[in-house]
Amino acid sequence: MYRGQRPTASASPAFSLHRNRSTESELVLFRSFIMLASIAWHELGHLLAARLFGVGVQEYSIGIGPWVMGFRYGATRYTLRLLPIGGYVDPANWDDVEDKEDLAKLEPVERKLVQDPRNWLANKTLVQRVLLFLSGPLFNIGLAAALLTLVGLAPG
Repeated sequence: MYRGQRPTASASPAFSLHRNRSTESELVLFRSFIMLASIAWHELGHLLAARLFGVGVQEYSIGIGPWVMGFRYGATRYTLRLLPIGGYVDPANWDDVEDKEDLAKLEPVERKLVQDPRNWLANKTLVQRVLLFLSGPLFNIGLAAALLTLVGLAPG
């Protein structure tokens, strides 16, 4: 293309007027994967902080909504849910043992986790609770800094 020449649809794929439907669906899948990875990284920050401070974690979930798949490792359930627009780490707390019917529904390893007050988030110091809540965003900031550093150090 010469200076002053207008781009045409055939000049570059970036100027394509019509997109292929399979390309669009692949792009949606790729963006969903990136979103899930970002959520998983953020929630991992909360999970590791909870482990560091001795807070019991009942569930580490990526996504929200209905349960799709998951497994249990130790007392923690790791789940993938239907909608990739969020996630959560569910810490053990005193309100988990208030209702005896709900407590009876828990598996023995999870029941043991929530019945021990040393595992409860409410029994941790204010500094520990604040650090646990800030650990997710801090993980995101750390990842952004690392990626920007890698891009900045890349040749060319």
